[in-house]
Amino acid sequence: MTDRSDQGRNILIFIGIITIAFNLRPAITSVGPIIGDIQHELQFNTSTVSLLTTLPLLAFSAISPFAPFFAKKWGIERVLFCGLTLIGLGVFMRSTNFIFILFLGTFMIGLGIGICNVLLPSLVKAQFPLKIGLITGIYTLAMGVFAGFAPGISGTLSSNGIAWKTSLLIWVIPILLACLLWIPFIKKTPKKNPVPLLSFSTLFRSGIAWQITGFMGLQSFIYFGFSTWLPEILIVKGFTLEMGGWMLTIMQISGLPASFFIPILGERLSHQKWIGLGIGTTLITGLCGLFLTSNMVITFLSIILIGLSLGAAISHSLALMSLRSMNSEQAASLSGMAQSFGYLLAACGPFLLGLLYDLFHQWHTAFFALITIAVLFTLCGIGAGRNVFVQETTNLKQTS
Repeated sequence: MTDRSDQGRNILIFIGIITIAFNLRPAITSVGPIIGDIQHELQFNTSTVSLLTTLPLLAFSAISPFAPFFAKKWGIERVLFCGLTLIGLGVFMRSTNFIFILFLGTFMIGLGIGICNVLLPSLVKAQFPLKIGLITGIYTLAMGVFAGFAPGISGTLSSNGIAWKTSLLIWVIPILLACLLWIPFIKKTPKKNPVPLLSFSTLFRSGIAWQITGFMGLQSFIYFGFSTWLPEILIVKGFTLEMGGWMLTIMQISGLPASFFIPILGERLSHQKWIGLGIGTTLITGLCGLFLTSNMVITFLSIILIGLSLGAAISHSLALMSLRSMNSEQAASLSGMAQSFGYLLAACGPFLLGLLYDLFHQWHTAFFALITIAVLFTLCGIGAGRNVFVQETTNLKQTS
């Protein structure tokens, strides 16, 4: 009977993981196609309006180191429910013309997403230790599906006269559904776990922890920068607003197959260095194709390559947090570090790209910045693919 109850609980947790994944990107990616409407109505300059996607990333960075400690004290399921609640409140508060409440809600969205981002790899490691690649692939696929459709839906609503506030508010609906599903889990008293979390000093001495952090942060820099500004880049190339929104959706959707299969492949390999190299090469090829020509066919193919590489990158970085850890506590600690420093770096993406456009009034300078970042991202991916655990690299330093 116990085995059946545990199996039933794992099935419910799996479904719960998927519903959380659905809500980890739409609140951010839905902003891109309507950012021009928000900028016009609220009279923001380009750098200021980019805070709508930068603030959540700063919140990711701020909350990520603390999420493992919250989970250890109150239970991972309860803390995940709190994360979902913060996202929902933030989405509701952001749909307003009151500037302070708009930005406060935006920051709350980031806090909630940051908590869930950090704890999902740990939950996968704890509940499905023999299926890390499969479960990670499934939930990143789910994350990508909603992330992909969000900008297309928002752009279409805006093009048909729907106010930007309504276009953003509709994403509270899947959050409410996810909260309802997680209510049974918050009633259970968390088990006391004697396994300690890795300390910050231990993580900071680990080379592979920093390489995973760099891989996570640099791919997020590019992902969130593109999610914010790709429609505007395409408008300069002659595309319509609605087409720009759907091209962003194509970018998101094209990454879905890779986001599913890459973690499964990575788990079966003795190391993942070639995966990091392949992802980086594909990304650089796509960036060059997008910025060096305005040909519609090449632009379309380039966006697919960029989406393919970024879809692979996010799922691979999340899988690495589990693959490079010996237990769920280490996975939570590594995830906290990688996402704290990683998203602090990623927060520079939308703001820096917007600032470069404000300064130079063209996107080519941003292109050179992105190419440089893509090269560094590739090098981090190769290093993070080494077949060692995070604490092993620390112990090697201590004994050398």
